[in-house]
Amino acid sequence: MIRAFEDPRKTDLRERVSLAVEAAGLEVVEIELIAVPLESGLKGGILGDVRAIDGDGVRHAFYVRTAWDRPVPQWIASYAHAAHSLDKVQVHVVVEQTSTALEKSCLACGAGLLQVVSDGDYRLLKLIDPSEYDPKQRRADLEARAKALRRRLETKLDANLKPLKDKLAKLPDLTKGMTAQKQDEYEERIENSISRLYEWSDQVSQLLDGGLANSDENMLATADRRISEEGNVDAA
Repeated sequence: MIRAFEDPRKTDLRERVSLAVEAAGLEVVEIELIAVPLESGLKGGILGDVRAIDGDGVRHAFYVRTAWDRPVPQWIASYAHAAHSLDKVQVHVVVEQTSTALEKSCLACGAGLLQVVSDGDYRLLKLIDPSEYDPKQRRADLEARAKALRRRLETKLDANLKPLKDKLAKLPDLTKGMTAQKQDEYEERIENSISRLYEWSDQVSQLLDGGLANSDENMLATADRRISEEGNVDAA
């Protein structure tokens, strides 16, 4: 069945994956969402583009990806991680080709990685098994990433604060010849810029704290983006 607005390449790949899954001895099924723990913070549940059950009763959710040269999207990574807290549930990513970026991201989140190949019939080549997932290593990687992001935040904050504080220190010289009103306005602009920088830093810091507390890679990704895109404040 072709899904509305679906990339034809994905439709074709999904159909081949279904055939390969059946060839592997699994039963392709139409099942409801696999509920995830409320504490995971995820909405909905695990579904997959292709769903199957094996002879041991393990439910498999296969997410087909045409973008094999990119890391696993965060929403799939979150479901893969959550699957490890469930009984007899596995999440797999299926591609036609693979890449280092994709493999690293699958290992990091606990997703299996399969490559669909054809030598007359379609079959699945296992590249990464979900059992290779190490929660302790994931936590260590998460902490290391948060630490590196916090260093970047502090470095950028200091770099942007310094010129503003220098202007405040040299305010009498910089505002010499201005009216009292203009001097006050100039000083206020600098102080407002400094305040916005501290507010930005506090918000990003809260994202980093929340990301660590909840093992939420989405929050760390948001913090990363805000460090890169924000924090530059110009003052007169």
